[in-house]
Amino acid sequence: MRETTFDKLGKIVLVEDESTVGSLICSILETHFDVSWLTEGLSVLPLVQEFGADLILLDIGLPDISGFEVCKLLKADPATQTIPIIFVTGHSDPNEETLGLRLGAVDFVTKPIRADMLLMRVKSHIELKKHRDDLRSIIDEKTHALGHAYRGVITSMAILAECRDEETGKHVQRAKNYVRVLAENLHLGGYDSFAGLELEILTESAVLHDVGKIGIRDSILEKPHRLTAEEFEAMKKHTLLGRDAIAKTEQLFGTSTFLRCARDIAEFHHERWDGTGYPHGIGGTEIPLCARIMALADVYDALTMPRSYKRKYSHDQAVHMMTLESPGHFDPQLLNVFRHKANAFQVIHAKYQTL
Repeated sequence: MRETTFDKLGKIVLVEDESTVGSLICSILETHFDVSWLTEGLSVLPLVQEFGADLILLDIGLPDISGFEVCKLLKADPATQTIPIIFVTGHSDPNEETLGLRLGAVDFVTKPIRADMLLMRVKSHIELKKHRDDLRSIIDEKTHALGHAYRGVITSMAILAECRDEETGKHVQRAKNYVRVLAENLHLGGYDSFAGLELEILTESAVLHDVGKIGIRDSILEKPHRLTAEEFEAMKKHTLLGRDAIAKTEQLFGTSTFLRCARDIAEFHHERWDGTGYPHGIGGTEIPLCARIMALADVYDALTMPRSYKRKYSHDQAVHMMTLESPGHFDPQLLNVFRHKANAFQVIHAKYQTL
């Protein structure tokens, strides 16, 4: 944590094995900074990971490991990579300076140490770090707020589409959470699981899978009985209407990973593994993975919720139907994930069953 007393401007970690040089640097800086002095390079990473630092003064010629190697380790760790590093060296070598700057150091200080120069450089780089941290904090806060509002608008659009059907907006929440469960656990089926931003993009994209229903006429969406063949053909077009609506958004605002994923889900989530789905009749891995995930989540939800033209099935019945009675409908590897995580689907279904 950053030192909070009035006369301390930040926390410095000094890595220097020469006692005379180390003592001198500490005496110069301790009036203004909280200084931790280490004599071995391998001690730096665990100390900084646990207690943090505002700047690291790093000797190049350490007894256990080169200062350059220490710098590589610090810059490779997300928890420490933004901490400014100033190399301390006994001689001025342009090649060393080039290497150090390429590795991510911000400055060099040469021995013998000049107190005024050292103090000025350390203060400047700590002030720069503070400004960067403050700016990053502001950006993160604004991004979070914007992302929250953005997700709200997207979810509202999806609920609007759902409200034109007999289903409720809870379908959006159930589908979104089913998709998350599958995507987080793809390793159980032999795929690489989604994580971090990639997972969030897929999860948020899922809520737009039926946005094309906005373009389907009410007489079809609100029909209390099974659709005729002609009506079903019209209903199928919601996949293409959704694709086109998202594509037009891309034309206006530019293509993004989120929109591309949402477009694929809207267009392909009714395709089947065996090629008997719609709108294109493609199969296997021709269907984007995000849409194959959505297809499984969507069918489970359709089976376990009532419709005017059918009764709802229990969780166990739905699992049985999906895993044993429809072998060609779904990606077999995704079915393995579903089998492992079926209980999580049941929990989500109960949580979001009604408005």
